[in-house]
Amino acid sequence: MAKEVLTLRLPAAALSMIDDLIGSVYGTNRADVARALLLDHLKRLAADKVIELRHAKEDDD
Repeated sequence: MAKEVLTLRLPAAALSMIDDLIGSVYGTNRADVARALLLDHLKRLAADKVIELRHAKEDDD
């Protein structure tokens, strides 16, 4: 998968929720958890036909 850096600013409450998920199936740190949640949400939106996902050739996720 082609990887690029994305910086996000989130409210403290959102960070607390992400912190609560650290060590779960979503990941072992904030970045992993946020990435997993974002990708899951995009996939859900695509399944509901709200958006169309574009997959890169090297995309494994």
